[in-house]
Amino acid sequence: MADTHDRLVYRPTDTVSRNLMRGILVLLITVLALVAYARVTDRPLEAVPDRGEIVKERLLHIEGDITGAARIADAETGEVIEYASGEAVFITTIERVLRRERERHAADMAAPLHLRERAGGALSVYDPTTGEEVDLTSFGTDNIAAFAVLLPD
Repeated sequence: MADTHDRLVYRPTDTVSRNLMRGILVLLITVLALVAYARVTDRPLEAVPDRGEIVKERLLHIEGDITGAARIADAETGEVIEYASGEAVFITTIERVLRRERERHAADMAAPLHLRERAGGALSVYDPTTGEEVDLTSFGTDNIAAFAVLLPD
């Protein structure tokens, strides 16, 4: 009678070769080393598409609250636009994101934001104190329109 122990032993027939596993390990280590090198040396991004020429720009101070109310002041003319609670939820959301980045970088909280329209109609909000730029074209037409009315004609 055969030993029951022999029947319970797993003997794989389809295994991954050791050379293939070594190759994958070398590839992973190489990629990690390249990423670490790029981060340590602050290597600039190279495959970034050209955003296009700035066609219109307006410097704004945006103050918002959690209810969606906002107060927007033109940094050059002093013109003020006020939105009631719930009218500027997207604008206040973008303002909170940029404010959080300023806090993280210990940047000047009073510096104006740059609302930009580029050739082709793409809108973005740029914060010169942190270098952060939020491309608004990804957020839908209603949200783009909320910022588009703030640009000069």
